[in-house]
Amino acid sequence: MVRTMGFPHAFHSTPWADILERTLREASLSYLTPLVHSIAASPAATQLAGALWVNQLAVAEAPVGDAPLDLLIVSAVQEGNADDEVTRVSIVHSTVTGRNDTIERPLDDAVTLFWRFAFEKFGVAPR
Repeated sequence: MVRTMGFPHAFHSTPWADILERTLREASLSYLTPLVHSIAASPAATQLAGALWVNQLAVAEAPVGDAPLDLLIVSAVQEGNADDEVTRVSIVHSTVTGRNDTIERPLDDAVTLFWRFAFEKFGVAPR
């Protein structure tokens, strides 16, 4: 038996338009709206599959293969209580090899940071 890391379950993606609509509707997801809009408006949207998990965005390469999978996971960095405005974001590249990368930056850098990870980890550029 070979052990791997990464996401060990089937990845059930949601259309980008539906994810965007949900980030616009739910205050706890509003920090993701600019990022999801950037993905949905990009020609590269078809190369990425997304899903919302609680208050996080999970992104896999499309078409999605069998588990285990490499994922990019975007989440808010909570600096106080849950009602505080999100000012920082974390992006984790969760890998099947266990060589995960994590970076945290100000929320204003989320779109640029995400596309850097998408290109470096998946070879997917916004254009």
